[in-house]
Amino acid sequence: SAASDVYKRQGEVKFILYKGDHYHLTVLSDWDENVFVDTNDVWDDGDRVGITIPPDAIRVVKITD
Repeated sequence: SAASDVYKRQGEVKFILYKGDHYHLTVLSDWDENVFVDTNDVWDDGDRVGITIPPDAIRVVKITD
């Protein structure tokens, strides 16, 4: 089903930056990784938020030093 094809977890808003027409958030996930989110929704530091990631939005990038 479509519901099972979506990755859903939670996290805590740690940083908010207004970018003129949207907000850029850093959310510390429940699995202790930072998730970077662009949104039109307004959140406060410390808010608990849901994280929903559809499979086609997941990108894996190799970072080299």
